[in-house]
Amino acid sequence: MVTEESIDKGLEALLTSYEKASGSSSIVVNAGIENMMKNITKQVWESLIMKDLVGVQPAPEPKSKVYFLKYVTEEGEPLDVCADWDPETTKVMFEVRSEDIEAKTLKLSTGWTIEAKQDLEIYHDFDIEREITQMISNEVVTEIQEHIISDLKHIATKTTVDSQCSQENLSLLININREANKIAQETRRGAGNWCVVSNGILANLIKSKDFQRTSEPKGFGTNLLYVGTVNGHSKVYLNRYINNNEMLIGYKGSSDTDTDYIYSPYVLALASGVVINPITFQPVMSLVTRGSHLIPSAINCKDFEQSHYYRLVTFNGLPIEPTKEDETAVKEFTDELFLGENKTVWGK
Repeated sequence: MVTEESIDKGLEALLTSYEKASGSSSIVVNAGIENMMKNITKQVWESLIMKDLVGVQPAPEPKSKVYFLKYVTEEGEPLDVCADWDPETTKVMFEVRSEDIEAKTLKLSTGWTIEAKQDLEIYHDFDIEREITQMISNEVVTEIQEHIISDLKHIATKTTVDSQCSQENLSLLININREANKIAQETRRGAGNWCVVSNGILANLIKSKDFQRTSEPKGFGTNLLYVGTVNGHSKVYLNRYINNNEMLIGYKGSSDTDTDYIYSPYVLALASGVVINPITFQPVMSLVTRGSHLIPSAINCKDFEQSHYYRLVTFNGLPIEPTKEDETAVKEFTDELFLGENKTVWGK
């Protein structure tokens, strides 16, 4: 479970890492840029919905360790709980293990014209720095979350369902419940407790009495929205980039070690300073975000192909691209969720 205390500790660790990284950099940035990077770090960390789906363990150094839970035998050897083993003769233990990781770099850049900055500030009282901060924060969140979702889709167990969703959406609900239970059977940890869905699948879910919309939606302005629960236990997240006929189901326990995918951010935003483009003579700011990830079940496994913690379900009865009716239904639904905040979904 993601708590306010864990969020505060994670943010504190990331701000400390930023101070270390910026202090060791040979590039000098002014106080305004430094404050912008700290604000971006705060906004990105607070907007990362992936904390609900996978383990997130901020790294204190570029080379660090992450921790995870692992089934092992009495001799300390890793145990595949899906493999054939005799519970009467094999003593199974549960350990917290660690693995070394090294942060990798993702580069982004943004630019603006001096004229536009001046006009917006003079005529519209427009804080372009704040807008750039918000824009960069949303983009960093989107890049991180899409990268993680892409990884999860790649390592997930693939399932194809030939039947089309019925008018009562029984096929959809049954398959969500069935795939969630398969995760429990194969991991011996728990049933799948979250699912990432497309516009087409959400358009069918919201018609069902087994779907409960949330009173506390999350994810405004990003590529992932928390919109409710289904079957009483699975949290539902809407992703605008996933294929319309796909659904990703997964499990995460109450801690950031009880998962099969761990994201370890080191520095969420580090600026190279503002430079002038020699061709256009306009200011450009480049920044990097550094982090790494770990898949515990793939450690020391030469034949690793898929994780038992995640399942990717493809519905052949649904079109790959969403219909206009589905898009309209989902837009009306999500706009209504965020109406209390006077915001429009996806930041548009």
